[in-house]
Amino acid sequence: MKRKRIPKYAIYLMILVIIFFISLILTSMDSREFDKSDINVYFCRLDDCGSIINELLIYSNSSIHCAFYSISDADILETLNEKNKKLDVKVVVDKSENTVFQFMKPIESKGIMHNKFCIIDNDEVITGSYNPTENHDENNIIIIKSQELAENYEEEFEELWNAEEGKKTKTPIIKMGNITLESYFCPEDSCAEKINEKLIAANSSIYFMAYSFTHPELATTLVLKSKENIIVKGVMEKSQNSEYSKYDLFRYQGIDVIWDSKPWLMHHKVFIIDNETVITGSFNPTKNADENNDENILIIHDKEIAGLFLKEFERIRKK
Repeated sequence: MKRKRIPKYAIYLMILVIIFFISLILTSMDSREFDKSDINVYFCRLDDCGSIINELLIYSNSSIHCAFYSISDADILETLNEKNKKLDVKVVVDKSENTVFQFMKPIESKGIMHNKFCIIDNDEVITGSYNPTENHDENNIIIIKSQELAENYEEEFEELWNAEEGKKTKTPIIKMGNITLESYFCPEDSCAEKINEKLIAANSSIYFMAYSFTHPELATTLVLKSKENIIVKGVMEKSQNSEYSKYDLFRYQGIDVIWDSKPWLMHHKVFIIDNETVITGSFNPTKNADENNDENILIIHDKEIAGLFLKEFERIRKK
């Protein structure tokens, strides 16, 4: 009895169906919408950033490695002290900080150790502009669960803790589904250059919040972009008004920038580009931050996260 041969067109059709379903599975594995279980954004006049960080520290299981310019939040210090009895706890601070805790090490650097980040259990990163102090200034923190990103920050932390010469980040660009992250550390990664590249590439808008803005090249780029009919708006901290500030240059060149002069500090260091890219971290756009200090920046390519920062920008501008 002869077997019936399957027509060639049926075989081709089956192959196409299989390819379709495989591509569908791969696409679903490689892309996702913004997931707050992986990336969380907080603004510290609206959210209690100290309590949020403290809770993460409380639930840590194996290690806590942090780099903070300053730390004086009593609850966080108590948690770190208790965790140090059970876990691997290490914290570096700037040389100006006095400490009585064995797990804390003041860092000697060319400028200041100005970082604000923690790595928890080697798979979660806290970064942004926030120092855990008793002050309640305008700040942001971002909490990201990613082993790849944690590795970048851990390498930087080990360099600081061991007083090693800074090395360029090995894998600065990381994909989290359809979100792209870039992490850089100053001065070895030339942070101002990385920021300038993103500003030059802007097509429609640049919004910025800067505690201090004195960097000449970055200021020049903003002026030039404003002449290209790119929307450029900013808010700067008035207490940093000096002969070096670029505020007067921006105003003279027609850029819509205002002082923030509320009783608390406007301590953000943020650029929002084309409503889809955010640059944040410890880095103020200054020469010192770029060439002398220990700093970090995180660049996030995602429209929803950019939208959160844009709302914060608009809130501060309105007030």
